[in-house]
Amino acid sequence: IYKKNRYIYIQHSPLSLKIIYNKNAFTEFDIIFVVNKSQNKDVEEINNIYKKKIKPWKNQYLFFKNQNFIKNNFKTNKVLIAPTWGTNFYKDNFHLIIKKFLVKNGYKIELRPHYMSFNQNDIDQNIKNDFIINSGKLDFSSFDILITDWSGIYLEYAYLTNKKSILINSKQKILNEDFNRFDKNSIDNDARKILGYELGLENLNEVNFFIKHIYKDYDENKKEIAYFFKNNFY
Repeated sequence: IYKKNRYIYIQHSPLSLKIIYNKNAFTEFDIIFVVNKSQNKDVEEINNIYKKKIKPWKNQYLFFKNQNFIKNNFKTNKVLIAPTWGTNFYKDNFHLIIKKFLVKNGYKIELRPHYMSFNQNDIDQNIKNDFIINSGKLDFSSFDILITDWSGIYLEYAYLTNKKSILINSKQKILNEDFNRFDKNSIDNDARKILGYELGLENLNEVNFFIKHIYKDYDENKKEIAYFFKNNFY
């Protein structure tokens, strides 16, 4: 849900307020709904930097509230690749590199581009020919594995399935021109270390190694994921 008026901003994402939004995105609001402790701190920083008096309003993340819990079910042998927009993911052919390694191990692959990637014409006919494009309502239970870069989809996936994701460390999308004035700690960076396995660009060939860990370490990861959400989200 996204609603914007003169006074209240109802947050529709669990990610940081100080990274993926421009510097003036929130300065004219009196209240911002926040869904986790990190966003609450973001509002404090926005107030300090821009001399504002915006009040954070703690609220449950609507995606979590409106979803039925999906029990663990490793049976599909399917991988969903779901990058965000505004990064170099497609330009540097990470989708093709990852696909090459996954196909060797017999995984079925679907690609779910961000809708903005279609708007910016990042999804050309070659991509449509090379991948099954996943669109419309997303059913996480259809996939054993999620691979993304800087999209917040991995938080939703972790919460609903108790599974970690493979997170590609491509160039981070930073839209705030004033980001250097903020504390560099954010949920975008911190959650990645807990809810996923980060994969450097020089190590994309190890994607199958980390996928094996997602299967093998499910019980241990489940506890770690539950603790993260209990202690960070409202």
